[in-house]
Amino acid sequence: MSILVTGSTGTIGAQVLAHLQERGADIRALTRSPGKASLPSGVTPVRGDLADIDSVRAALEGVSTLFLLVPNVADELTEAMLTLTVAREAGVKGIVYLSVFKGETYADVPHFAGKHT
Repeated sequence: MSILVTGSTGTIGAQVLAHLQERGADIRALTRSPGKASLPSGVTPVRGDLADIDSVRAALEGVSTLFLLVPNVADELTEAMLTLTVAREAGVKGIVYLSVFKGETYADVPHFAGKHT
């Protein structure tokens, strides 16, 4: 079984990929542009976008663990909730969700409110 990493081409996602690669994990990196993605060797790029639930569903086939980093976009909460639903349907056993520190304290900040939810 493999690990799917969202946000894989950003600063945090790249660090997650490197960390997992050092441990010999079977890693898939969700990216909108697999041909352009600069990924470590051994990481499998998977075309997908959290705004396209069918692509997420396809990317989650055979995945045991999901690292979910949702972009700071207007429909961030919707993308997160839909992705979590599809992950459950796909039988994903473990989910790591990157949130924000003390999100509940600053729930009046729009980006934090979605994370807190």
